[in-house]
Amino acid sequence: TLEYRSGNSPDLSALDWMPAEPSAQGTQVTNLIAVTGTARYVQYRVHFSSSVDNQTPILNEVRVVYDVPPTPTPTNTATATATLTSTPTQTAVASATPTSTLVPTNTPTGIATATATNTSSASGTLTLIASATATATNTATTVANTATPTNTASATPTNSISNTATATATNTSTSTLAFTPTFTPTATVGPQNVEDNNVAVRYDGWGGVTDASASGGSYRKSKTANDKFTFKFSGNSIKWITQTGPDEGQAQVTIDGISKGTFDLYSATVQPLVLQSFSGLSTLSHTLVVKVLGTKNSSSTDMNVVVDAFTVGTTTTQDNANGAKYNTWTGAASTSANGGSYRYSATANASASWTFTGTTVNWITATGTSFGKAQVSIDGVSKGTFDLYTSTNKWKVVKTFPALSAGTHTITIKVLGTKRSASTGTKVIIDGFNSSP
Repeated sequence: TLEYRSGNSPDLSALDWMPAEPSAQGTQVTNLIAVTGTARYVQYRVHFSSSVDNQTPILNEVRVVYDVPPTPTPTNTATATATLTSTPTQTAVASATPTSTLVPTNTPTGIATATATNTSSASGTLTLIASATATATNTATTVANTATPTNTASATPTNSISNTATATATNTSTSTLAFTPTFTPTATVGPQNVEDNNVAVRYDGWGGVTDASASGGSYRKSKTANDKFTFKFSGNSIKWITQTGPDEGQAQVTIDGISKGTFDLYSATVQPLVLQSFSGLSTLSHTLVVKVLGTKNSSSTDMNVVVDAFTVGTTTTQDNANGAKYNTWTGAASTSANGGSYRYSATANASASWTFTGTTVNWITATGTSFGKAQVSIDGVSKGTFDLYTSTNKWKVVKTFPALSAGTHTITIKVLGTKRSASTGTKVIIDGFNSSP
């Protein structure tokens, strides 16, 4: 998305940002234009975002181009200054004659500012072009201006920038300018790596969602009837932290197999951190189960059930903790595992999936004496059955699937519930995934 503000004073901080329409999505967005009208100073900012976990848009290039009128007379000088706020902060300054190019080579996590100054007295057209790269939802922005003869300046910072790119173009000539920047984001996605407890890994119907308003910054949700979220605890009371909203459904809660009621999670607006409290229990160990009913209030648009966290006493356990069980997918800790934890199931048809961008994907698992068989598919196409039995236990075992077409894919691991005769169990482990472009 692109926003801009303009005026005849160098200080534009008191002015509101104006949106440029339309915004756009995709791995490559071009020709977003905002016409700001007559102004001596124009400031713009570009917002990039990605809807895919662990993928961040990359700002590749910002260009400032002056299109010369038919009869140019004066000489123009354009100076572009880019200040990149990142880790650490760097400032790149370059001057030349019409095109200023900023080429950060890393993930955007800061603010890029470019300033173009026209000191001539002639009229012309100033065009700004920004390039960004991402594989998910990219938003680019543009703004526009009129200056004079053609100028080119380039600067090449080499560190990362964050979410918002900001540029200021200043015209000091006596002529009237119409400012027209154009932004061309293109996307490149680097290697991706996720652990078993990452929100991007889906277990059966339980998908993860990143949300700053949630406890711990994320939650799990499912709308699949009979999906269960299980949590074991010790204490005489417990609080289930959930969320209500216009697309929420209904759930049943049981503790030690005894129903504690049906909960309608519908509300007209989203309400995070909603507490459902259960008290009067013994101080012994208990098992709480949140069961998705697959039903909803007639006003609701969907049947989602959110599990954000559980609080027992002063201790809050997040949705992605090892103690959280998604249907039959159980979390566990091990120093031998990738990242120190893993998740496993031995139940036929239990599945785990991950959506990624790249041409190669690796499933990180384990093999051993109690392991069974799993089927792997990518985008619904079977990649074979894998027997995870070995006579000794082995961790960080990698199953590689190369030669995929460029783009977005989904890998799914399905527990078959079968094994070879020598194995003592049918367990299948998810220790993580990674992909490469």
